[in-house]
Amino acid sequence: MGRLVKCQYCQQMVDKDIAVRFDEKNFHEKCCQEYQDRKQIFKYVAHLFGFKSENKPGPVIISQLKNFREKYPYYTYKGILNALTYFYDVKKGSKKKANEGIGIVPFVYDEAQDYYQKLSYKQEKVAETVIKQLEKEPVVIKVKKQMEKKEKPLYNLEAL
Repeated sequence: MGRLVKCQYCQQMVDKDIAVRFDEKNFHEKCCQEYQDRKQIFKYVAHLFGFKSENKPGPVIISQLKNFREKYPYYTYKGILNALTYFYDVKKGSKKKANEGIGIVPFVYDEAQDYYQKLSYKQEKVAETVIKQLEKEPVVIKVKKQMEKKEKPLYNLEAL
């Protein structure tokens, strides 16, 4: 067992040998994934609403994220990001009604998860089909060379 370091996300101690290094900080593996997902939400919201800083979207967004995670324990940061991209990018929802907040998430969360789950299923099926087609023996089709046709002149001036 190596030296113990503090996880920058959950503030618990983690063995340095198994800690994940990200942004020059130490994390548990699960905490690192949540940290990255949370940063992706901040970046997406900053781009969506035109905030200056990608790392600090403001107290409203941070408060809403905290409230969603407390009120709906099954919500994940990845799921919240999926809900936002589904509503604003897929369904082309209005940004004006949002008042620079993410309050739409509880209304579209389940629908967005279904959408992305079906999309993932379709992508897997397409990948399986492509792999099956690549495994098949290629079919060689021989094409006969066509002879060029000589065009006959419309009028034969020598025959006149």
